[in-house]
Amino acid sequence: MKYKSIFISDVHLGTKDCKANLLLDFLSHNDCDNLYLVGDIIDGWKVQKNKLKWKESHTRVIRKILGFSKKGTRIVYIVGNHDEFLRLLLPYKVEFGNIEVHNMCTHIGVDGKKYLVTHGDFFDGVVRLH
Repeated sequence: MKYKSIFISDVHLGTKDCKANLLLDFLSHNDCDNLYLVGDIIDGWKVQKNKLKWKESHTRVIRKILGFSKKGTRIVYIVGNHDEFLRLLLPYKVEFGNIEVHNMCTHIGVDGKKYLVTHGDFFDGVVRLH
């Protein structure tokens, strides 16, 4: 199916319970003009604790996302609390290929309305004080 926009969050690539194969199947059967990766796509907390459980299926998801980028899909990566290490790059406006990285952005829906796209960890008092 072809969609204007697809929103994906909390994939937690790098964890043993990640459902990467299900996501890969979804991405293989759907296409979009805009792909929003809304936080916690990669679980940086597991990386920091040296408990990363990276599988080949996780690599295939990354390759699939990069493939979308090469086809002209706009990809916006919104940083979440588990991939907060990417926030260090935000002042430098770093992009990975055609993948934009932001704390939040505005999405204009097909109805013309504006929607705030954010992971939500900014609104979590415990996370903010960590």
